[in-house]
Amino acid sequence: MKWLASYICIYSLLLIIMIGCKGRHPFPDTPVLTFSGLSKDSLIQGFLNTDSIIVFFHFTDGDGDIGDLPGDTLLDLIVKDTRMQTEEYFKLPVVESTTSGPISVDGSVRIYNTCCIYEDGTPPCTARPDIEEQSLQYEIRIRDQAGHVSNAILTPKIHLQCK
Repeated sequence: MKWLASYICIYSLLLIIMIGCKGRHPFPDTPVLTFSGLSKDSLIQGFLNTDSIIVFFHFTDGDGDIGDLPGDTLLDLIVKDTRMQTEEYFKLPVVESTTSGPISVDGSVRIYNTCCIYEDGTPPCTARPDIEEQSLQYEIRIRDQAGHVSNAILTPKIHLQCK
C-alpha cells in the first residue's frame, strides 16, 4: 500500500509541474540571434555597390513581434562596421506566423561593398600598391516591435581587397 501512495504522490507532483509549465514561451520575448554563415569571405572595395556579401543568421522571438507593421518607420535590423563604429539600418519584413507567439526563423542580409580605410589620411577607396587587403567584421542586431534589442552577432573576418 505504501508503494501505491508513493506512485500517486509522484504522479501528482509531475502533473502539477506539467500544468505549471504549460503556456510558457519556449523562447524569451527579447529576440535571440545566432550567426549561420557567409556567402563568401571577401569583398572588393568600392563606392557603387559593385560587390556584396550575404550574412545568414537565425533568430527566435518569444512573442513573435518581428518586422514592421504597415505605416511603421522603425528600422529593425542594425548592421555595424566595427572598423568605423558606423551603423546601417534595414527593415525586416513582418514575420507571418500561423499562431501568435513564439517564432524561430532563418534570415539573411545582403551587405554591399565598402572602402579600405587608411590611417595616413589617404582617401578611402584609393587603390594602394603597398596594401593589398584589410579585414573587417560586421556586428548585427535586430529589434522587435516592442523595442527589445537582440544580442549582437559578429561575423568572421572578411577580407576587403584594396587593389
